[in-house]
Amino acid sequence: MNHLLRLQARFLLGCLVGLLVAALACVSLFDQVEDLTVDARLRTRKPQIVSDEVRLVGIGDRDVGSPLGRWPFPRAVHGDVLRILKALGARHVTFDVLFTEALEVPEQDVVLQQAVEEHGQVTLAYYFELAEHGMGVKGLISSPILSSAIWVRSDGELRLAAG
Repeated sequence: MNHLLRLQARFLLGCLVGLLVAALACVSLFDQVEDLTVDARLRTRKPQIVSDEVRLVGIGDRDVGSPLGRWPFPRAVHGDVLRILKALGARHVTFDVLFTEALEVPEQDVVLQQAVEEHGQVTLAYYFELAEHGMGVKGLISSPILSSAIWVRSDGELRLAAG
């Protein structure tokens, strides 16, 4: 009988702990702890070796309002930068820019598309959107220059689908 009471107490304690963890997760306490501790955890890890083969080209406040124009820069400017980077020997270029605004001059997309095709090793930023009928998540390229979408099905399989 004593054994049965201990088993029931353990079960009850397990349920209470489970409910407590679920409640803390609902109020995002774990996310807040993560945010508070990430800097400390990064400071305590061993220094990482930085490759001299990686370069970062950024767009900063002083670039906006420069001779390049106002933000967003014309997409042809991004195409020109891509061609310059290829001429300098860049093996791969990744854009962390969402090209979402409609263009006053649609030919700008063609210039960027040609530069992307000429380089051959370019990754464009994309964003996620719920797919129709709740069937997984659709990752969309943020520009009409590539009219394809990456579909991530609920089983985790990646599919490339037109438009």
